This record gives sequence, structure tokens and C-alpha cells, in this order.
Amino acid sequence: MRDFWIWLAGFFDGEGTLCAAVSGSRPGHRYDELGLRMSIANTNRGAIEFIYEKIGIGTVHRVSEHANHLGNLPVYVWAVWGQREIVELMEKLQPFLKVKSAHASLAQKWPLGGQGCSTKHSQRLTAEEQTIRHNIRNRLRDLNHGVGNW
Repeated sequence: MRDFWIWLAGFFDGEGTLCAAVSGSRPGHRYDELGLRMSIANTNRGAIEFIYEKIGIGTVHRVSEHANHLGNLPVYVWAVWGQREIVELMEKLQPFLKVKSAHASLAQKWPLGGQGCSTKHSQRLTAEEQTIRHNIRNRLRDLNHGVGNW
């Protein structure tokens, strides 16, 4: 399994994204917590499905050709929203990450007071935990835009 984690770390370094986002509201539900999101996008459907099958969490979906920058090539995305799952994945990947090592370090500091983005099924976060999440989100955004990368 070690070889898989090494391979996945390289794939995630090149094709992956780790970010934090606030979920939007919809009637009858209130979403006000930040949640981590991890994803890997690629035109190779087999590689994306292999990741999903090997790890067994997340979802795989196809991005419309009209919504991606590659024109007529289909893009497939493996995505995970589960907070604990992402933290655990980052712990496994970090020893092998080169480009996104700082991302993984930040994810491992993510307060797990809630489950996912929804407050409906989670415990409320303390004000301190919310502040930590917002600070991590801002740092991840900076890293994703090339500010402070290695």
C-alpha cells in the first residue's frame, strides 16, 4: 500500500486541490461552517476511478466539457468533503508530498468539532475553532494562489 500512497501523493501534487469553503444555504437548512474539500481532476477516467476504488471514499463525477478549460476532453473528478477523512488522507500523503506539503500540514490542524460542512448533523464549533478554520482557509487560499509556496 506504501507504493499507492507515494503514487497518489505525486498525482495529488500535480492534479489535486485542497481548499476550504463555506457551503451555501438552502430552504430549511443553515450552513455556516467552513469545510475542507479535497479533489483530483484528470482526463484519465481510469486513474480517477482507481483512486476512488482503492480508497473507498468520496465521489467521482464528470465535468461538462463546457465547464472545463480543455475544450472537448471530458474531465473526471474524485472529490472528498468528509473532514475526518481528509485529515486522515493528508496524514498518509504528507511524507511523500513535495508541492502540497504545507497544504497537508494545515489540513491536519483542522478542528474536527463538526462533521463536514453542515451544522445540521454536527456539533457547533467554538468561536476559537471557527477562527482556526477561517485562518486555515485563508492560508490555503494563499497557497493555492502561489503565495508562500515552496
